[in-house]
Amino acid sequence: MVTKKQLMDLFEEAKKNKEGLALLKQTALVCQKYELAAILRMLEIELFPETKGNSKLK
Repeated sequence: MVTKKQLMDLFEEAKKNKEGLALLKQTALVCQKYELAAILRMLEIELFPETKGNSKLK
């Protein structure tokens, strides 16, 4: 079983890497967790402003 700490560690590592964060967001979409994907997208824009408007999901 995955622990809350492991999920938080994954999230913290993903925030350091644009590609990792995008993959985490994509995983949320595949799992139909749209609210989480939207939050991750907002975080992606905040942390990596150059990605604004560059979403592959148009």
